[in-house]
Amino acid sequence: MKELKIKLNQKFKSFEANFNISLTGNLIILSGVNGSGKSQLLNIIYGQEGKDIQKKINSTILIDDQPIHINDIDIRSFKDNTYIPELTPSTPLSFINSGNTAWEIYRKNLLNPLSYDNYQFADSCFIARKILQEGYGEDKFNSIQISENDFKSKLLKENFIWRSGDKFTNSIGEIFFNHCLKVSEMMKEVSRANYNSSMLEKAPWTVLNELFTKLNLEYRFKDDYFINGVEINEQPRLFPLNIGGSINVDEGRVLSDLSDGEKTIISLCFASLIGNKFSEKKLLLLDELDSVLNPSLIEIFFTVIDDFFTKQGIMVVMSTHSSSTISLSPTHTKFYE
Repeated sequence: MKELKIKLNQKFKSFEANFNISLTGNLIILSGVNGSGKSQLLNIIYGQEGKDIQKKINSTILIDDQPIHINDIDIRSFKDNTYIPELTPSTPLSFINSGNTAWEIYRKNLLNPLSYDNYQFADSCFIARKILQEGYGEDKFNSIQISENDFKSKLLKENFIWRSGDKFTNSIGEIFFNHCLKVSEMMKEVSRANYNSSMLEKAPWTVLNELFTKLNLEYRFKDDYFINGVEINEQPRLFPLNIGGSINVDEGRVLSDLSDGEKTIISLCFASLIGNKFSEKKLLLLDELDSVLNPSLIEIFFTVIDDFFTKQGIMVVMSTHSSSTISLSPTHTKFYE
């Protein structure tokens, strides 16, 4: 069971300087009426007011006595679900442009994720640094001795994409394209006739479809994406299910068509898929993300949180004023009012 220690080093709204508290649990719920300070406490943990980089908060945060920083944390508010990016396809140009951008930032400030200029792309900086340092060593990385060609080739090999935002950023198009590209390369290596899907990890659309089935969500992706020329054969889309359980390919859905509750669950499902071997998030903060969920969706919500976050070692702290959320939470949940 994890322990989160919080110390505020300045006055922040209703919290006085030197306020401190310790929260224990892998899944923690902060409950209370509106205006009781739940969102303020999440902002103190995050070290700034939501996504506003102009409003930093001086706080010291430890998990199991190890300091954590803003780059170790993802934060999501119910307000973020009013708009989520639509599904878009990816092309080889995305990876080429990513390498070019990363190279420029590397030459400028060593891809420093703590640099003010890089804040919006902190996750990309962190992941690119990990890839390059593991590939070429910290000394060579820090002394800028990696050639431009080696730099870009290494990132391209790892299917690195330069993107803004947190793990809730919609990257499904890139993830689908990456897998299609791996399938295409494997077919060239062993021949199309000898290729078997078991040679690679499970296709991401299969993973999502299995998750949607488990959660009883009435949407699915197609299962026949492939590389056509240099692009994926079609843009990934969600489709509703027919009464018999097959997908209705004539009724593609855009994400803006979904209800706010469905958007919340879908964004969590997408986030669960983006687990990157170079990503090391330690804490997920959810600010009343359950406010648009009916009881059936709340159960789905906790299934995703448990399977893809707490069981993966990511501590989750969420705020709520919903009695349904509290009553339907897992038995191992810890509550603070």
